[in-house]
Amino acid sequence: DASGSGSTHRAVVEGNTVRGAVGAGIDGYLATVRLNRVYANGGVGISSTNSNVLNNVVAYNSSTGIVGSNYSFSTFSHNKVAHNAAGIYGGIASITYNSVVFNGVDANTPGVMVRYPSQSATCLAYNTVVGQVGTSNSDTGGLYLDTGTIGCRVQNNNLYGNPGYELYNANAQSDGL
Repeated sequence: DASGSGSTHRAVVEGNTVRGAVGAGIDGYLATVRLNRVYANGGVGISSTNSNVLNNVVAYNSSTGIVGSNYSFSTFSHNKVAHNAAGIYGGIASITYNSVVFNGVDANTPGVMVRYPSQSATCLAYNTVVGQVGTSNSDTGGLYLDTGTIGCRVQNNNLYGNPGYELYNANAQSDGL
């Protein structure tokens, strides 16, 4: 676990190899989590609350590769996320420039899911989401915009080879998709 005391005193978790943990590989709160290799853990690869998760390799974890809190903003950028039970779940997050490939060995898990993005944020941009594994239905595929995603800007993502929809919008109030 890594915890900072505020926006000017952030914990930094950098350059580690984390494998074989029973639960989460890295749990960051008010932290910058960067340049780590996180794999083969019994739970989530990286769990994030109000943190920056940058330039990590996250693979073969028993749960989601990277998870963000539904209650505070996190940034996930330039991560490689592969072969986890699901790719990235960003509660309130900006998710940009990530490579998310071959996740979702369990059914009904999308490559990238966002729930409550900041309305001013570009919440999903420049990600590559390829070859998620799972049954083909509306809940799987590349990008999943959950019901709270009003104001989410989705742009310049590469989505292909995913089962179900490449982009699924569960929010009936959104338009333009």
